[in-house]
Amino acid sequence: EEQMVREIRTLFTEAAIRNFRDDTLTGELTKLHLPLVHRNNVIAAIKPLAFDQAEPSSILDHCEQWVIRLARAEREGIIKLENVLIPVTAPYSEQTRTQRKAVDAAKQIIRRNRLPLVEFEQTDKITAFAKQFA
Repeated sequence: EEQMVREIRTLFTEAAIRNFRDDTLTGELTKLHLPLVHRNNVIAAIKPLAFDQAEPSSILDHCEQWVIRLARAEREGIIKLENVLIPVTAPYSEQTRTQRKAVDAAKQIIRRNRLPLVEFEQTDKITAFAKQFA
């Protein structure tokens, strides 16, 4: 995920997008550190998720942990879920059938929770999302 963040920052530098920074969103019950946060009239964020864990259950745990954190932040009025882009990546060619099944299930969890989801390789969509808030 750190590599994904570095690549997104490079992408934003090339696209002259300078308004997403490493930040911590806090509320009464929430403290959420995110690598790419935009603060202006609207708070927006990009949280890359890498589904490269060995155990299928770990893939789902990783996904659910972030979805729960983001949903709690929305309940506290800190951020709206539609303003949080989730770029995802998984080493599909190296994964087992059950790992791929877990990745597919994780993507469904993200979508069911109204979080915008893109494949990490869809850099044009990541850039377009960020430009909405420029």
